[in-house]
Amino acid sequence: MNTASPSTPQSTRLWVRIVLAVSLAFNLLVIGAAAGFVVKGGPPPPADGPRHVADAAIGPLTRALSKADRRAIGRQIRQETDAEGWSPRAHRQSLKRMLTLLETTPFDADAFSTELTGSIAGLQGRMSRASEALVLRLDQMSDAERAAYAQRVKEAMARKLR
Repeated sequence: MNTASPSTPQSTRLWVRIVLAVSLAFNLLVIGAAAGFVVKGGPPPPADGPRHVADAAIGPLTRALSKADRRAIGRQIRQETDAEGWSPRAHRQSLKRMLTLLETTPFDADAFSTELTGSIAGLQGRMSRASEALVLRLDQMSDAERAAYAQRVKEAMARKLR
């Protein structure tokens, strides 16, 4: 008669496997959270704060534009950055490649750095195009249009400071 007690090697191995599986899952979760933290640039902003770096940099200026102007500038930026090979889709693919690099052993810091640098360069290019398009649109406005625009920016800033 085989009476296996909980301390037999077979039951101990099963218990160890379960603990290792849970530990591995937790480690992957932590790595994924850390990667998201690095890629997104830190913790999420407060609920009433900017959602993106671009929003913090020129968001109040672009939100004060008319809907038609925002759409026109958005189309122009998309066309220019798509022509250069950067798009939100390309950015998501870059993030996936970075995650693959994070999960690969041994970790290739140089490959990760190259991917991250390329992604940041694409985002910086998009921000540059956005600022150029904004300046061009403001230059095309009449003095009265620009004064009304400035008033909308002031009002938006005053609402944020309350």
